[in-house]
Amino acid sequence: ALSEQEYKTRQVINQEMGYRNFIDFINSYRIKEATDLLKDRTKSNLAILEIAYKIGFNSIGPFNRAFKQATGFTPTDYRKRHLNN
Repeated sequence: ALSEQEYKTRQVINQEMGYRNFIDFINSYRIKEATDLLKDRTKSNLAILEIAYKIGFNSIGPFNRAFKQATGFTPTDYRKRHLNN
């Protein structure tokens, strides 16, 4: 879709943008969407698993690991911290 060679796309993602790999690049967008949902009081009824599915994860484990790696918090702790303020 980019009409560019794969190795050049990988090079930009890894070297120019600073991501370890394509999955980390995609997960950064997913986690940003998750943090927005978790901070939104009108979405507080959504289960963490529901959010994980909604943003493109297929199970809770990889979502929790990616989220904690990116934010330093579990999704549950992140929601608590932001909704109690």
